[in-house]
Amino acid sequence: MRVLSNASPAAAARVLEELDAATALFKNLFDATPSRPLRAFAVKDADSLREIAPQFWERRGIRPQAVAYAGPYAAFIAVREDIATAVRREALLHEYVHLLTAAQAPDAPAWLDEGLSEFWGSIVIEGNYVIVGRPDKRHTSKLSSWQPLQRTLRRQRGEFIADSEPAEMFYAQSWAMVHYLILGRAGKEPLRFLPEYRFLPAAFESELREYVSKGQFREMALPYTPHVPMTTTPSYIPEPRSLAERAAMLVFGPRPDAGVALAKRALALDPRDAVALEVMGTYFFLQNRPDDARTWLTRAFDTKQASAAAGIYLALLSPSPADRERYLTAAVLAQPDLEVAWQRLLEIYKDDGRLGVLRRWCNASAWRAIVSLPFGNESACS
Repeated sequence: MRVLSNASPAAAARVLEELDAATALFKNLFDATPSRPLRAFAVKDADSLREIAPQFWERRGIRPQAVAYAGPYAAFIAVREDIATAVRREALLHEYVHLLTAAQAPDAPAWLDEGLSEFWGSIVIEGNYVIVGRPDKRHTSKLSSWQPLQRTLRRQRGEFIADSEPAEMFYAQSWAMVHYLILGRAGKEPLRFLPEYRFLPAAFESELREYVSKGQFREMALPYTPHVPMTTTPSYIPEPRSLAERAAMLVFGPRPDAGVALAKRALALDPRDAVALEVMGTYFFLQNRPDDARTWLTRAFDTKQASAAAGIYLALLSPSPADRERYLTAAVLAQPDLEVAWQRLLEIYKDDGRLGVLRRWCNASAWRAIVSLPFGNESACS
């Protein structure tokens, strides 16, 4: 886990502690973690968050305090540091649950995605117990009225709701559905992070309305060992790297053009910033502009600070087997658990009959577990 901040070292430390606690909580309860390494940003104000998620400022409606999404190589969370502690923690937990949902149900419908974040985001730790399912007054007050459930079920992921009233009802009904599926309808079954949601019965809406009308939302108290905070030091970064890191969060998201704008600002301050150069190359790679992508990624690679992803992309773009091997070797040295790079590198060794090179990797204890990946019907190191 990495936590960066353009506010202060103390801001990064606070967010690191809060995310570390969330990670330990869900690891303890469900052995659930995001499917990719987590990178977090404690941004200093609303303007910094707006740069990361401009789409929320391009229409009327609620402005988020935090945002998250899972990219192909890392999971990202950004949160405003200048808001009240309780609000920040709630926003972080909500967004962290989105990443857990993305790992377990990447095609989850919008109501489930938001309902899980609302449900698990309201979890409470009291001493040596975790309280799950405590009713949220913001939602229960909205549920005294009702909109046809099909409206909530039809909402698309990423669909913005400009007016606060329909948005609040969507979140309230989504929370209620998840609460019912996890604690109401499930009876005494073991607690699960993700309920069965694919086949809702025809009577589901009437069952849910009855559950809500009774107002007897079930709670569970689970034993919990208080978490010992991690000792990793967070990072406060200067403006060029802050811009570049935020650009890296954006380039795989819904607004990659905004990532390019931030990367260009970073390069104006530091023309050799490897992250910003890589963002530019990645953008053109995703836009299927290989010549431009190769130019930017080569500049990133030449700084000796490029990530494993730059090596992967350059290997895919290179017609030379020798260059592909060089880029893939750099990728596995930068990120030893990157299986896609290992698979491609091992294919090169095997195709060329260079078993001696392969054996040298296998004989190094630091690599043995990684290069013992399945390779056809045999281990690469067998």
